Amino acid sequence: MADELPFAGRTQTSLFHVLMHSPEALSLDEIAARIGVTKTAARQHILNLQADGYVQIADPAPAHQKRRGRPTITYVISREGRELFTRQYALFSEKMILMLKDGLDDKEFKKKMQELGRSLAEDLQLEMPKPELGQSLGPDTLKSLANLMCEIGYDAYQSAANEITAHNCVFHKLAEKHEMVCEVDLTLMQKLTGKKPVHSECLVRGGKSCRFTF
Repeated sequence: MADELPFAGRTQTSLFHVLMHSPEALSLDEIAARIGVTKTAARQHILNLQADGYVQIADPAPAHQKRRGRPTITYVISREGRELFTRQYALFSEKMILMLKDGLDDKEFKKKMQELGRSLAEDLQLEMPKPELGQSLGPDTLKSLANLMCEIGYDAYQSAANEITAHNCVFHKLAEKHEMVCEVDLTLMQKLTGKKPVHSECLVRGGKSCRFTF
């Protein structure tokens, strides 16, 4: 996501994105080096983001991972921070999905989520290279898919030739209660690419990101 965040200037936005994209918590020294500022400046930006609840000190490392000497304080994006990303996709969907869930058993709810994913794909498929059933993904297919995901609220990018990584989830709160909500996105991706993705890492299941392998 290239736009500046609503609460921050360009440097804090860069810091925020560095933490969002890092699979591990980062120290002040690491943050300062990655965004090109002094450690003092990085500390001030971190303090501002902490005060707003968007960044937090990481949990202590397990004993077998701790280095000798004085412990290093490291930082991660908080749950509130992840919720800051644009949610155009979720504005209309959360209440609608909760209404669909009412009165349905798990099998019926899963089917409804897949139907919703297919319906969304029909609205978006004109912006995607047309998939060829049974053929390998075209060189621009996943790149186009990642761009579409960004447009509907994800911080997503093509992380490998056959993989997309998203550092947030537009359905995160809802998926924590009803994991089958993920079927919307999985079905959407399958319809747009002609390939069924494997949800190889998931924020709801404790992952650092949502990772989809094709």
